[in-house]
This record gives sequence, C-alpha cells and structure tokens, in this order.
Amino acid sequence: MVELVDTTDLKSVDPKGRAGSSPAPGTKREIAAMRSPVFLFLYCMIQDGDFCRVTSGTHKGKEGAVRDVNTSKGGNVTVTIVQAGGERFKTLARSCKKC
Repeated sequence: MVELVDTTDLKSVDPKGRAGSSPAPGTKREIAAMRSPVFLFLYCMIQDGDFCRVTSGTHKGKEGAVRDVNTSKGGNVTVTIVQAGGERFKTLARSCKKC
C-alpha cells in the first residue's frame, strides 16, 4: 500500500520558504545582476536598435546598430552590433558610445 505524503516532506523547506536540497537554478543571480547600478546605467545608455560606435577594444572604430543586449553571469553587459554591410560582432557595452 502506498502512503501519501505532504509535498513539504519531499523537500526540506526552511521558515523563509527557500528550497532545500535542489534550489531553482540561477534566478537570484540574474535578478541581482539586473538590479546592479552598472547594469541599470548601461541599459539606460545602450538599448536594442540604437546606433553606436566602439571606442575601445578589438573592434575600436567600428560602428553599427545594436541588436542584442545580454548580461553574463559575472555581470558584464555585452551587445551584438550589426554593421551596414551585415557583418555582426559582439563586444562589451562599456566599450560602446551612442552616436
């Protein structure tokens, strides 16, 4: 005969409601990165569709339209830039300046 158990018995849950043995992956880190002052500053500065010029790094001097803005696990904001000829490259948002 099978005995039914409460779902709280299947996982250890502390008084604050956090999961025990296997917490949800990555959600807290992503939210924390999105609330960081650096992310908010850069996100307000460069957004998808903006035209920008790269001011430092490997792609210095290139310019184009921003097509993808991402934040890495470490908190670095990267952008994909599409040039007029269709060439794409990725660079750090901090090395870009809006035109």
